[in-house]
Parts: sequence; structure tokens; C-alpha cells
Amino acid sequence: ALLLRYKSAEMEAGGTSSEGGGREIALHPLVIINVSDHYTRHVAAGRGGRLLGALIGVQNGLSVEITNSFEMSHTVVDDRVVIDTEHLRKRTEQYTAVFANKELLGWYSTGSEVVAEDMTIH
Repeated sequence: ALLLRYKSAEMEAGGTSSEGGGREIALHPLVIINVSDHYTRHVAAGRGGRLLGALIGVQNGLSVEITNSFEMSHTVVDDRVVIDTEHLRKRTEQYTAVFANKELLGWYSTGSEVVAEDMTIH
């Protein structure tokens, strides 16, 4: 299987993540397919606006492996993103019930740049 991997300069020079500076990020192809499918279905349905999704995987120190993702239900109220936290909680529980070693690592959004509204999600 294809796995995209990023190693920081410290790790490339022979260091390890336990030495404080090294980072390693692995992104499984399924995540790319999921995000692409999410975006394609949204556009095909004639809907506009940004999309949000959750990233699932494993973090061990500074090593992160993103293995899966799912769509996050949200609305925009007064230019502010409001995430359906109940939906997010249920989906996260479903994943962790099946894959006990996986956890919610973060989120993704579609668009060409980071916008101020993104900060309200954090």
C-alpha cells in the first residue's frame, strides 16, 4: 500500500522523535480518497461552501499516522462555523469501538487558504 511519509530534517539527519525535534507524519491513501470523495459529492450536488472532516489515527510522541477520516456535520451561523458536536462524538465513539488504538487527531477543511473562521473550530 502507498503511504505518504514526511520526516523532519532532524530525523533525516539520524535523530529520533524522542530527541525533541524530530517529527514524522504518515498519511494513508484512504484519507486522500475520503476527502476527494467528500468534495466530489458536494460539488456534484451543486452545493457551495467549505467542507470539514475529522482525521483519525495514532499519535506516538512526535510520530503521527493518519489512517482514516470522516465528514463532520456543521452549519455556518453569522459567519461562524458551528460543529455538530453530538455527531462528532458519536462518529468518534464508533471508530474507537472498532479500532481501539485509533483516536481523533484533528480536522481538515477544503479551500485554498486558511481563513479567520478556522480559528473558531479550534
